[in-house]
Amino acid sequence: MTMELREVIEAAATRLGSQRAVAAALDINETHLSNYKQGKTPCSLTRQAQICELAGMTEGEQMRYVWEVVRARMGKPTGAALGVVAWIASTIGVFAQLAESLGSATMYKPTPR
Repeated sequence: MTMELREVIEAAATRLGSQRAVAAALDINETHLSNYKQGKTPCSLTRQAQICELAGMTEGEQMRYVWEVVRARMGKPTGAALGVVAWIASTIGVFAQLAESLGSATMYKPTPR
């Protein structure tokens, strides 16, 4: 995986000025964010995408990050699943490149809750 969630949270905190500001942008308690950072509380893919956005990651970087999280959760695929994983990876790569070439104005951005 390119970045760990802890690193993404740290990047968001640097960009917004503090971990407290990140928690406020996500409308969650700072302790909850700290638990995500330490791996004590599971963090949904949607929430991780929101944190990526707060960290200033491009849409392509966000797609690649989320894909790496999904792939890590899947474990090692075998048999027919190998083909599916390869197809998903190539599709994500194409969409990530497209997002980068079109710019951020064309992509949907989730609103932190």
